[in-house]
Amino acid sequence: MIVSSALVALFLSDFLLLQQRYSAPPTPAQSSQVESGQLTVTAGSSDTVTSIARGSTHVPMLSLTFAASCDADVSVNSIDLRHVGLGSQQDIDAVYAVSGSQRISNASSISTRDGQFQLRLRRFIIPACEERTLEVHADFVEDAAVAGEHRIVLASQMPVDAGTARVTVQQTSAAALHRTVGYSQGSVTVEVLPLLQRIRYGSDRVVARVRLTAQDEDQVLSAIRFTNEGSAHGSDLQQLFLATNGGERVSGFASSLEGDQVFLTLSPPFFLEENEQYMLELHADVHVGSSTTVGFSVEEPADVVSRVVRGRSRLR
Repeated sequence: MIVSSALVALFLSDFLLLQQRYSAPPTPAQSSQVESGQLTVTAGSSDTVTSIARGSTHVPMLSLTFAASCDADVSVNSIDLRHVGLGSQQDIDAVYAVSGSQRISNASSISTRDGQFQLRLRRFIIPACEERTLEVHADFVEDAAVAGEHRIVLASQMPVDAGTARVTVQQTSAAALHRTVGYSQGSVTVEVLPLLQRIRYGSDRVVARVRLTAQDEDQVLSAIRFTNEGSAHGSDLQQLFLATNGGERVSGFASSLEGDQVFLTLSPPFFLEENEQYMLELHADVHVGSSTTVGFSVEEPADVVSRVVRGRSRLR
């Protein structure tokens, strides 16, 4: 019995050795890394000198075109920029990135001594084999120095953070030069007011109320961007438009939210007399229940598009 057990053990030992010697080597695990892709960034603007009023907003300072290779989608996280020119960087109140009708970054001040700053982008994805254009806009302060000259340029040799994608930067022309002149643009302030009743599922619900005031000058309001700070997004809200508190519609329709934002153009532009207050309501078809939250804000002064009106040339 003891001999038999020993023979069995020896047989098993020899079998395992043969199996190890002749078995196929293990197959290496396939890499889960996704192709990073390649991104070409082309920087260019008009090289002409443009005069702008103190207090001007939404001034295009730099245009960037992003082209992705066909390997993979590319997500752009941030861009490093720098203010140059003979004007003080303190003349600029805020700088931000815009793609289409969407502001895709928070507004940034220029607080460093060398004029460098970074814009962190949100949801800016370049699909494979496609390209997208981004513009850098600036808002100027009301008391900007007269004849100040301002440019916004890419800050370094590697100014674009696109994760693992390989980035190439090309410069086609000089960045636009803007010179401030001696009159002021004024501004429009927006105060978000409490709703008069709870938002319910259904058509044509009031989802936000705002009070508008024209500061220093008569203004013509042409567009407002609202951002939802609640959980509702995309098609949760549809057929959005602006109306007076008397129910008169004053804007076109947006079919749905774009992410958490909606950009509405007033048609015709809405006249605001200096220091007078006006009420507008944001309406929408609500396709969600009470568990989905809605709370709109106007995040930045740049989200209000207006221009000063002089000589009583009112549009309304």
